[in-house]
Amino acid sequence: MSSLTVRGSVLGDRAGRATVGPRQIVAGIATMPTRSATFTMAVDSILPQVDHLFVFFDRFAVPPAIEHPRITCLQSANHGDLRAAGKFLGLQFCREPCLYFSIDDDVAYPPDYVVRMIDFLQSRPKPSVVGVHASLLSRPMNSYARDRRVADRMAEVRRPWQVDVLGTDSALFDSATLTPDVRAWRYLNMVDLQFALDAARQGLERVIIPRPKRWLTSLAHDQPDSIFVKLQRDDSIQTQLARELLELDTGRQSEAAADFR
Repeated sequence: MSSLTVRGSVLGDRAGRATVGPRQIVAGIATMPTRSATFTMAVDSILPQVDHLFVFFDRFAVPPAIEHPRITCLQSANHGDLRAAGKFLGLQFCREPCLYFSIDDDVAYPPDYVVRMIDFLQSRPKPSVVGVHASLLSRPMNSYARDRRVADRMAEVRRPWQVDVLGTDSALFDSATLTPDVRAWRYLNMVDLQFALDAARQGLERVIIPRPKRWLTSLAHDQPDSIFVKLQRDDSIQTQLARELLELDTGRQSEAAADFR
C-alpha cells in the first residue's frame, strides 16, 4: 500500500468543522497495515470536522503516502513502538493547548460528532474527559475482562454517566488539563486503562455522552489482531491496572448504569 486517497481533501478548509475561539480542534489516530480499508473510512468521517489530524503508522514497512495540508503522518520507525498509544503522540507536536480527540481506525464518526462532543465537554461542571465507549469496574476487581460493565460505542445512553474507563476510540479532552505522554507508559496496547490512570491522577472525571443507538458505527468486530481478542486470553496486567485505578478513585462508588443498552 503506497498511496491513500482522503475524501476530506476536496471538502474545503472549513467544511463542517466546529470552532472554539483560538483553540485548535485536533484528532489523533493510530493504524496498522491490516486496517487499510476501515482506516480510510474512519479518516474520511473525522477529517472534515477537525483542524488537524495526526496519523501514527504502526509497524509499516512502507507507510502509505498521504498529502493533505491538515494531516501530519508519524511513523513507529521514527518515534518508537507505541502501538495503539500512538494516537496520542500528536499532543507532543501541539505548541498550544487544544481540544484533542482520540479516535480509532475501525470506527466511523457521524457528521455532528465533534460539535456535540465539544458542547458536552464544555457543559461539564468539573474538569472532565468525555467519551462514548466506556467501562464501569466492579468493586472488588478480580478480572478486568469479566468484572466490568461496558457501555458499547453503538449503544444508546440516555443520560451522562461518570465512568471508570473511557474507550480511547472515542474520547475528547482539553490538553490544558491533560497531556498524556505515551512514551512514558509502562505497557503496550493497554491504552484505555493507562489513559484513565493519567486522567484520575489529574483529578479529571470520566463521563460518557448521552446519545442515540448507533450514533457511532463499528466498521469491524473482534478482528484477530484486536486488543479485545488478546484481552480475553490474558487480562492479568489489565486487572492490575484496574485495581490501581480503583485505588485512585477511592470514595467514588461505581454508578449502576441501568440505561446502558
